Amino acid sequence: MVASIAAGLVCGGAGTALAINPPALSISFGAASLTVDGRTTLVFQIINTNVAFSLNNAAFTDTLPSGLIVSTPNGLSGSCGGTVTAPAGGTSISLAGGTLAPSGLCIFQLNVTATSIGTKVNTTSTITSSDGTGSAATASINVTFISEYPVPTSNATPSGITAGPDGALWFTEQGGNKIGRITTGGTITEYAVPTSSAGPVGITTGPDGALWFAEFSGNKIGRITTGGAVTEYAVPSSSANPQYITAGPDGALWFTEWSDNKIGRVTTSGAFIEFIVPTSGGLPWDITAGPDGALWFAELNGNKIGRITTGGVFAEYDVPTSGARPYGITVGPDGALWFTENGADKIGRVTIGGIVTEYAVPASTPPESITAGVDGALWFTEESGKIGRMTIGGTFIEYAVPTANAYPYGIAAGPDGALWFTESSGDKIGRLPASIAVTTTHDFNGDHQSDIVWRDTGGDIAAWLMNGGAISQSAVLGTVPTSFSIIGQHDFNGDGKADVLWRDTSGNISMWLMNGAAVSSAAAVGNLTSNWTLHGTGDLNGDGRGDLLWRDSSSGTVAVWFMNGATVASTANFGAPPSNWSLLGDANGEILWRDSAGDIALWGVQNGQVTSSSGLGTVTGNFVVQGGGDFDGDGKIDILWRDTNSGTLSIWFTNGTQVTSAAAVGTLPSNWSVAQVGDYNGDGKSDVLLLDSAGDVAMWLMNGATVSSSVGIGNVGPTWQVQNTNAN
Repeated sequence: MVASIAAGLVCGGAGTALAINPPALSISFGAASLTVDGRTTLVFQIINTNVAFSLNNAAFTDTLPSGLIVSTPNGLSGSCGGTVTAPAGGTSISLAGGTLAPSGLCIFQLNVTATSIGTKVNTTSTITSSDGTGSAATASINVTFISEYPVPTSNATPSGITAGPDGALWFTEQGGNKIGRITTGGTITEYAVPTSSAGPVGITTGPDGALWFAEFSGNKIGRITTGGAVTEYAVPSSSANPQYITAGPDGALWFTEWSDNKIGRVTTSGAFIEFIVPTSGGLPWDITAGPDGALWFAELNGNKIGRITTGGVFAEYDVPTSGARPYGITVGPDGALWFTENGADKIGRVTIGGIVTEYAVPASTPPESITAGVDGALWFTEESGKIGRMTIGGTFIEYAVPTANAYPYGIAAGPDGALWFTESSGDKIGRLPASIAVTTTHDFNGDHQSDIVWRDTGGDIAAWLMNGGAISQSAVLGTVPTSFSIIGQHDFNGDGKADVLWRDTSGNISMWLMNGAAVSSAAAVGNLTSNWTLHGTGDLNGDGRGDLLWRDSSSGTVAVWFMNGATVASTANFGAPPSNWSLLGDANGEILWRDSAGDIALWGVQNGQVTSSSGLGTVTGNFVVQGGGDFDGDGKIDILWRDTNSGTLSIWFTNGTQVTSAAAVGTLPSNWSVAQVGDYNGDGKSDVLLLDSAGDVAMWLMNGATVSSSVGIGNVGPTWQVQNTNAN
C-alpha cells in the first residue's frame, strides 16, 4: 500500500565532499479496507540510508484526508527519537526532532478511525532534516459499508447462515465440513461435522435451543448445541440430498430433499416423515415457515412456489416467468412470501392465497438467498457480488461486497439488526448494517450520505454534496422567487436520490426531481389551502418513497398523501387529535407528537396505517426538539433535544414505543443552532449539522450520543440558510 518512498543519492569522489542522503519516509495502513467507524493502524517508517552519518531533526506533518481521524485513544507507540503529536479525534499528525543512527530505521504508529466511505488517499508533507529534504509518502485505504471476517478454514465455502439463540450467527461450511459460529464482534469458532464430506448447507435455530442443519452429501440432518455437541440423524431416503431446513410451527424441523423431490419432517428426537412433492422433478430448494401455519418452499426446476401443511397437504403456485428457477424464500414484513428467481433475475412475491407478483432486479444479476430485515425491507444476495435491498413497494438499492468474486450466498438478519451473509467463494462472513438504508436522509446523489440544500435571501438555491465533514461537490441549482418555499426533501420517486418539494403562497405544490446537484425535472403536485400544513415527508407505507404528512389547523385532521414521484397515488386519513397536541414530524415510519403540557407521544405507522400509539414521557417547555433521526443505528427514531436555558443538547433513544435511554451530547453557545440532522458519513447513524449567526458551518459526526469527530466546514455568511423543513 506504500505508494512512495523518499530517498536521496550518494555522490562523492576524489576532490568532492560526500553528500548525505535525506531521510526516506514511507507510510502504510494496517488493512486494505475498513468500514465506517472501524479503526486500523497507520504506520510511519523512516530509514537513514547513510552508512556513516546520523540524521538529525527529522520532521514532517500529515493531515489526514476527509473521512479519517485519529482514534480515541490514539494508540500511539514509538517516537523516532523525537516528539510525535497526534491529538485524539483530530486529523493532524506530526513528528519533530527525530534522530536516526547510521543505517538506522525507526517506526512509530497510531490508530485511525474511518468516518465516511470512499477511497482515502493519505499524503504526508515532505520529510525534512538538518541534512536535507526527502520526499512525501502516500498510502490509501478503502472505506466501505460492509465488514468482512475471514473464515479460519481455507476453502470452507460458507453457505447457509442463521441467527442463533445465543446472540451469535451460525453458518455452515459446505467445503470445510464444519459448522461455524460468529459473534457480532466478528469472533469465529468452528466445529467439525462427524460425517466425512457431509457438505452441510442449510441451517436454522430449532425449537429446542439448538442449531439444526442439512447435510447435502451426508444425507443426514444434524443438530449442534450452542456448546458445539453434534448429533446426526440419517434421512430415510438413501439419496435425498437434504438442502435447506427451517423450524416448523408444530415443534418439528422441516427440510427439502433436493434429489428425491420430497419435503421432510424430523422431530427433535429424530423421528422422520417424508412427503413427495406433486410436481415431478420439482427440485425443492429453500423452505420457510409461513404466516399461515404452513411451510412454503421454492421449486427450482418445477418453477413453482409450494405450500405444505403440517399434515402433509400440498398446494403449488406457478411462477409467471418461464425458467425463473425460484431459489430462496422468506416471510416478508407484509405477511406475504418473498422469493428469489435465480434464472430470471427477479424477486417474487406470493400471497398466502397464491397471487404472484414479480420485480426485476436492477442489475439483471441472479439473486440467491433472501431474508427480511429489521427495517421492514427484503434483503438478498446477488451472484455478481452485491447485497440487494428491496422495499415491499419494489424500490431497490444495491451494495457492493468489497471482496472481488466473493459470491455472496446465504443471508440472515442478526441480533444486532445488521444483515449477515456468507461469501461462498470469498471464504468470509460479511456484515452490512440495515440502518444504512433507514437513516440516509436528504441524500441527493445516492451515495448514502446526507447532503445540504442552501437558500440565500435573494432566492438563490445551492446544494452541497457531502462526504462526511467535507464538501465533495457544490452547485447553484437556480433562483426561485421568494413566494416559493422549500417545504420538504425526500426520495419521492424511488430512485435512491432525494427530491425537493416546493409550495408557493397560493398553496400550489410542486417538486424538483433531483440527480445529484442538478434538477433532472420539475412537476406540479397539487394545491392545498393555507389551513393545511406539511409536517413530514417520511415513507409511511413502506414502498421506499417519501409521503406527505399534512394537518388541517382548522379541524386538527391528519392526512397523508402517498406519493409516486410527483403523483399522489392515494390518500389516507389518520384522524383528528385534540388541538392541544402539536405534530412535530416523522421519521423511520414513526410520527412524533407533543401536547401543551409537555407530554411526548409516538405513533407507529406500518403499511400506511397507524398501528401503535405510546407515550414517551414529559418535558418542560425549555426543551425543544431539534430533530429526529437514528443516532444508534437500530432503525428506530431517536429525538435530539436542546435546553434553551443552558444550550445543552441531549438525545432520547427509543425502540419505537418507549425511551430506552437518554444521554447528554454537549452544550452549544447561544449563537450556534442545530441546522439539520442527517447521516453525513454513511455509517448508518445520524449526525448533527451546526450553523452560527455569522454563517460558520460545523458538523458533529456522531456515534450514539458521543461526538466522534467535530469538523469545521467553512463560512457561508449570514444571508444563507440551511433548508431543513421536513428534510426527513
